[in-house]
Amino acid sequence: RFSILPLTTVAALTPAEHEVEICDENVEPIAFGTDADLIGISFMTALANRAYEVADAFRARGKTVVAGGFHPTLCPEEAAKHFDAIVVGDAEGAWPQVLRDAERGTLKPVYRNESLCDLAATPVPRRDLMARTARHYVTTNAVQTGRGCRHGCRFCAVTAFHRRTHRSRPLAKVLDELRGLGSRNF
Repeated sequence: RFSILPLTTVAALTPAEHEVEICDENVEPIAFGTDADLIGISFMTALANRAYEVADAFRARGKTVVAGGFHPTLCPEEAAKHFDAIVVGDAEGAWPQVLRDAERGTLKPVYRNESLCDLAATPVPRRDLMARTARHYVTTNAVQTGRGCRHGCRFCAVTAFHRRTHRSRPLAKVLDELRGLGSRNF
């Protein structure tokens, strides 16, 4: 298992006044009895049916549930049947608005990030949230250097999600993050 970099990045986008917890069902059971106000589920197509089961179970308990990731981005109408809101595209730019709207009780069904995010503004992931489960991963120190792919392979979700673009993160940001790890294991 590799680091869950997207989730730790979304956690880093979450303002400090919100408590964040990450659960990866591959390494620990889901706490359906949680007192969390908002549940976020990120998933790819291979896990869509399970994600829908989890979302439905949380909604049956009165929880507000938001979806993001490859499958909700590529199949938002299907995913919307199981979630209170869908984030289409990169979380940067959309997630802070989702949180503000959830606090006000004005959550929209779809948050569409129309522009591709600037990776220079992407925060350093919240690796501290993986301390409890780190032993289950090859590394928790994955470092993002870029996103997407310019090739137009018709079968590829990466190409579709990132709209046939590749964006690089500024080298200085990558190097600063690597220095901050204090480890050669990344």
